[in-house]
Order: sequence, then structure tokens, then C-alpha cells
Amino acid sequence: EQDLDERGARAILKHRGPITKSRIEFLVWWRDGYKSWEKWTTVLKWQLLDKYVAQHRGLKGLTVRKTLGAV
Repeated sequence: EQDLDERGARAILKHRGPITKSRIEFLVWWRDGYKSWEKWTTVLKWQLLDKYVAQHRGLKGLTVRKTLGAV
């Protein structure tokens, strides 16, 4: 079974679906080379999500952290 911990992830590559926490999915590139679509609940606390959202401003409401730092 795939370890869904951020330590096993290399990057979030793209997203699909409606931009709501319950519907959006993110394509995660895992360190073992595997790619899979993951729900927001899987990636919500990841620093990789913060970085991805910083590059896609339309997704700003999807982060759980109060500050993203300098962008």
C-alpha cells in the first residue's frame, strides 16, 4: 500500500476538479516514481501543498496554514 506521508512525495504536479476542499484532487509524484491523484484531505498539511498553492493563486483558500511566507 502506498505511504501517503509527505516524506514519500516528491512534488504536487497539478490539480483537477472543482476548487472545493471536498472535490479537488492533486496529482502527487512520489519518490518511487509512482504518480497518483490524491484528495485534499491527504495533502492538506503538506508543505508541498503550500508551495503549489503559492504558484496557483486561485487555490489560496485551500491551505490550512495562516501564512505562506514571502511569495
